[in-house]
Amino acid sequence: MAQALDACAGMGVNLEIKGPADPRLVAAEVAQDLDGREGPFVVSSFWPPIVEDPAVSGETVALARAAGVGIVPWTVDDPSRLRELAGFGVTGLITNEPDVAGSALAG
Repeated sequence: MAQALDACAGMGVNLEIKGPADPRLVAAEVAQDLDGREGPFVVSSFWPPIVEDPAVSGETVALARAAGVGIVPWTVDDPSRLRELAGFGVTGLITNEPDVAGSALAG
């Protein structure tokens, strides 16, 4: 990945993560490879173990934020999980229940 990022220096890059892999190891590797590089970067995936919200932890958010990468988990409808993820400092949240999310995050 580092070699591909070097080749794309100065360009916007979408890193699409595909499986199979341990989501936490992938997050750590992506954060390490993006550290100190100029973006903009988008890290995306449609592979369930990466994008499903249980894969998102305070550790993965901290690693991503340290590398200047945002995390937007989806689909999160549980009020307590919405609050937990917001507490981790995710960049945004995708939900099927915007009224529930709004209430959960308002207080």
